[in-house]
Amino acid sequence: NAEFITIDIKSLKTSQILKGLLDISEKNSLTIRKFRDLKTVINGVLDYAVVNDLVDIKRCRQIRNVSPDIFAQKEDKPDEEQIYSFEEQEIFFDECLKLYKRHQNPAYLAVILNFLLGLRAGELCALKLQDFDFERHILTARRSEVKIRTVENGKASSAGTKIVNHLKCGHKKREVIIDPEVTERFVRYIVEKVEATGQNCDEWLFTRPDGCRMTESNIMHAMQNVNRNAKIKQRGNHAIRKTMLTRLIQSKLFSTTDIARQAGHASFETTQKYYAFARKEEIGKSERIGQVVTANFNLGLTS
Repeated sequence: NAEFITIDIKSLKTSQILKGLLDISEKNSLTIRKFRDLKTVINGVLDYAVVNDLVDIKRCRQIRNVSPDIFAQKEDKPDEEQIYSFEEQEIFFDECLKLYKRHQNPAYLAVILNFLLGLRAGELCALKLQDFDFERHILTARRSEVKIRTVENGKASSAGTKIVNHLKCGHKKREVIIDPEVTERFVRYIVEKVEATGQNCDEWLFTRPDGCRMTESNIMHAMQNVNRNAKIKQRGNHAIRKTMLTRLIQSKLFSTTDIARQAGHASFETTQKYYAFARKEEIGKSERIGQVVTANFNLGLTS
């Protein structure tokens, strides 16, 4: 019901668009991020008008430098809720192994492995065994899961997922440093357990009990089960990434360039701003990346 929507597009002024967007933001208590999302929608509408010769100026794109102070402020979660503590991590691993033994679902092994890798969930479920180079101590992430969208009768809907040969933001690949001992040992353990069930890891490292490729949804569902059973606050895969990267930063064993590359970020500033959190616990030095991210936890690979 914004007033500027009723104005003829040919006579619409930039000031009217800005006032309309700010009125909507105030009425709905939008954060600056939601305001930018709203502006993106209007940008698309007016870009369409320019392409079809309805107007000749992209007026909405003239709106710049709006102060974030006038918008609703998003409450940040306490650092303790952003990442797993060492104690929570150990409890989480124990519960993962219990649930895996009960259900034989490799998703529970996948989330443990990701504490060593710090991948996005879509990258984790697209892993293949050949992506690991244990001699060079490198994992090359090359693929990611994306949602398939369809439009029918003007309505968009999801039609499942697929794997694409690139990462988020179109990056073709990135190399992730891995611990030559802990990671290789656990990956071999995963392959052994999966093949013992009659399946194989030739196509994908992680497959569901029905033999199909594991999806990001399967990973998230497994995490929900583990957190609930272990009576830990519900967190998603993003918390695993934050935990792993926070451990790397706090260890002071890696350069900012290495940590940003590990995260798949263009700059360390992004990693530090959104992925570095402090816990009220002493962070001891470690000699290897595996010790940093696993907090010396015994994975119980012989059981």
